[in-house]
Amino acid sequence: AILGGRSIAHEIGHELNAGVTWKPFLNEQVIVFAGGAVFIPGQAVKDTFGNDDPVYKTVVRLILTF
Repeated sequence: AILGGRSIAHEIGHELNAGVTWKPFLNEQVIVFAGGAVFIPGQAVKDTFGNDDPVYKTVVRLILTF
């Protein structure tokens, strides 16, 4: 009903991720994590949303333990 009876492909897409963890003092008190991802949509996403532009994500996390 939502898609008006259109046929939808089965290929959702692919996601690629990468990240790195850095412990500057070589202990568990300070930890820095940085990473990123890209989602490359497949035909099913284009069929559903009408757009197949890649989606990017980045993250930086700082953990301080006392």
